[in-house]
Amino acid sequence: MYGDALMSQVALNLPSGKVSSKIAIYTTLVNPLTKYALVVAPIAEAVEAALGVGKSRPLCVLVRNSGWRS
Repeated sequence: MYGDALMSQVALNLPSGKVSSKIAIYTTLVNPLTKYALVVAPIAEAVEAALGVGKSRPLCVLVRNSGWRS
């Protein structure tokens, strides 16, 4: 749409070697990780409350990390 030299991913079109480009790329990488944590936290709290885990640290860790295995 904007020429043959344009790449499909926005981050690939940024100038290389500039600090601002590196900040933009790192922000793009970190953003999905923080969104995942914010989305999963209420779900994990609801599961912990339903199971009656309470303040048991090992069980809380088990509930919150069980999604990584699937």
